[in-house]
Amino acid sequence: MAVSVKIPTMLLKLTGNRTDVKVGAKNVRQLIEAIDRKYPGMKGLILSGDGTINHHFLICINEEDVRYLQDLDTPLSNGDHVEIVASIAGGDI
Repeated sequence: MAVSVKIPTMLLKLTGNRTDVKVGAKNVRQLIEAIDRKYPGMKGLILSGDGTINHHFLICINEEDVRYLQDLDTPLSNGDHVEIVASIAGGDI
């Protein structure tokens, strides 16, 4: 089953500037593994050392944050659109 994954600007150097990639996976965990096989180093940036999603990223499936679904075990369906979103912080209040 193939899903489309939108890659944030800060990770484009790993994908050779591809903003959208397609991978086969049954859930988010497998999706991250599949992306890392195609584009080594991606998993180490997306996941923290403890295996959870790095707090600098959101992963959304069809515009829903996986943290409010089943996190890394959230199942994927053929044709799902996944977006990895980089959090941006900083500035003065």
